[in-house]
Amino acid sequence: MKLKPDSDEERLRRELDELIGSEPEADRVLRATTAMLAQALSSVQWVGIYVTEDGELELGPAAGSKDGAPEPAPSLDQPRSQLVSNDLSELAAPVTYDGTVVGLIVARTETAADEQQRIVDLLEMVAERISSHCLVGWDTGGVEWENVS
Repeated sequence: MKLKPDSDEERLRRELDELIGSEPEADRVLRATTAMLAQALSSVQWVGIYVTEDGELELGPAAGSKDGAPEPAPSLDQPRSQLVSNDLSELAAPVTYDGTVVGLIVARTETAADEQQRIVDLLEMVAERISSHCLVGWDTGGVEWENVS
């Protein structure tokens, strides 16, 4: 994972809190969040935020290799981590708001199994902070995320 204990995690937490406190647009918060995660976690090939729309997960902002996105999309009951191939794992954290799952943060990584829980913990911290942004973050009026300015 190449994330230094506490220092990088605390820096990411501070940067995320500053972003949330200063940016009123939910989609910008979610886009910046995926970029921050991709930069902070050097072993992550792809990270994306899925939001619920009509009970289904829809991919919102993502960062990393376009080939890294899970196909098919994950489900709301996806386990926190699962092996995708011999060296690729998919790690996830649910995004909940007021007790309801409103999204899922997913990261694809080649991190060793003993480091994966640390990434999941980080994803859970991020999920807690962005939950209210996922309520409106997906409402793009039917326009695909990559086409939203």
